[in-house]
Amino acid sequence: MAIDNEKLALQKIQYLHEKFAEIEVKSKVLERSPQLDMSTLLVSAGKDYTGREQRINLAYLLELSEEETNIMLLQFFTELPTELDAAQIPLIETIVSFINTRMPIGHFGIQNNKMHYRYVMVDTKDSVDHAMQTIETFFMYLDILDIFQESVESVISGSMTLDTLKAKF
Repeated sequence: MAIDNEKLALQKIQYLHEKFAEIEVKSKVLERSPQLDMSTLLVSAGKDYTGREQRINLAYLLELSEEETNIMLLQFFTELPTELDAAQIPLIETIVSFINTRMPIGHFGIQNNKMHYRYVMVDTKDSVDHAMQTIETFFMYLDILDIFQESVESVISGSMTLDTLKAKF
């Protein structure tokens, strides 16, 4: 019997939503629709170092979760609120290349003139209850984002040099 990965992903996201609520972390389930290509859990991560609201998107990458395997891939994704100027892209590519070699999990990237932080975690289909592992990974993801985001944005804004960033890390 074939597994309906889309239905399973939604069940897992709804379960995570319940588990985040138990620890008083706000989240919202966004079901797949014509405007949204995959069901997503939008998790509030509090405020960043400047006081901006942070939200982390969690979604199962269905196109990479083969029916024949027991593996599902859960993506953690955050778009940084910094606007990028096309002229800055070479500098940002240098920053991203340097920082990514120092990160224990995940990576920074550039897409559509926006910078993002992304991590993909392996999950299994045979159990919905991997919530604690996912929640622990969420907080580790958030800690790593907090460690690097301010320095990366400082170099982009010009308040820190690339050499200072390199010396810091």
